[in-house]
Amino acid sequence: MVVFRCDASKSVGLGHITRCIALAKTLRNRGMAVHFVINSDELSKRPLNDAEISFTEFSKAEDDYLAWFTHFIRQHKIDVFIGDIRDDLPPALIRLLKSKEILTVAIDEPSDYRKECDLLFYPPTPAVQRLDWTDSEAIVYQGWNYVLLRDEFYQQECKSSKDQWLVMLGGTDVHRQTLPVLNHLISLGQSSDINVVVQADHPDIEKINSISKTHSRVHVKHLIDDMASFLTGISFAVINFGVSAYELAVMQVASYHFCWQDDHVTSHRLFAEMGFAKRVTVESIEKVKPFTSPSIQITKATNNIADIIASKLM
Repeated sequence: MVVFRCDASKSVGLGHITRCIALAKTLRNRGMAVHFVINSDELSKRPLNDAEISFTEFSKAEDDYLAWFTHFIRQHKIDVFIGDIRDDLPPALIRLLKSKEILTVAIDEPSDYRKECDLLFYPPTPAVQRLDWTDSEAIVYQGWNYVLLRDEFYQQECKSSKDQWLVMLGGTDVHRQTLPVLNHLISLGQSSDINVVVQADHPDIEKINSISKTHSRVHVKHLIDDMASFLTGISFAVINFGVSAYELAVMQVASYHFCWQDDHVTSHRLFAEMGFAKRVTVESIEKVKPFTSPSIQITKATNNIADIIASKLM
């Protein structure tokens, strides 16, 4: 059995659990049993129920990590452990798993437990080289071919008449940049439709809704059920750097990135070097203008990672 440890919540978002489900489906299609250990948030449980994947709830606040997993290991026959978690998972847990001959894997992991793992997978970011690798024997796989996204992003055929723009600055948009970005894009005077993805309780929602009523090409959306299909019609986007940056790059959507953290700035530079994206700041919004993303084929990470895991189990 392959056990995943990851969470979803309003603060963490859905990115970690979504990409783990994508990998889990690929492994399941190859005949492997999959199971998740998650927090008790409905945002974690709902996508797993939809994917018909079993799970066990774990509370870091209530349970001792090492003791809980020691008990869990006794109850289950585990072959692979995959971590995609930012909750101070103890390195001692990885050592325990390895002592039981369980293959240990981490996805895009910066914390110390990664150094104890057998296999590590990262997107193409220089931040990986700057991590402390002292005494680590982990095998590191890094590059665009290990950017873990749902398969749908690789399978979509982009519409030949892509001419829609996207403003998507996170569910909460804590820096409140949706409204100024929207106003600027409207001021460009072009004919493209502008899709604005915000939560219904966004602090500027009344102003955004008012703009959509007076500008027929502005469309406000609170929830996108099928992001991959939605992006097939998008030619240009302004987003916060995160998982969406990789999804847009795979689908060849030119983007501007707000980078609110230093590691996001570093990771963004690779997108800029490839021509996928440009950086925008609060002060430079007025310089934003559409451009064309290069046509570069990126292979499906779920298959690439599953191939490597399977090879290690042989």
